Amino acid sequence: MLTGEAALEVIQKIGGLDSVAMDTNFLEKGIDSVKIVEILIEFEMMFNIDVLDDQLNLDELSTPKHIQDYVNGIIAK
Repeated sequence: MLTGEAALEVIQKIGGLDSVAMDTNFLEKGIDSVKIVEILIEFEMMFNIDVLDDQLNLDELSTPKHIQDYVNGIIAK
């Protein structure tokens, strides 16, 4: 499972952010859809899962919490 701490660590690294909270809005921090896909690919490699599928809606992944829930939903399948 993807913990909040691990999610924030990856998001900070890829997003180039000093700090981020689970409810931080990506657009307010300058993280665009390309960066969100990069973040998802990192989790894909970490957990050996397929995160980029036809059900992916980037508009629904606007915070670290949303990404954590999305990734954990795939892991649980």
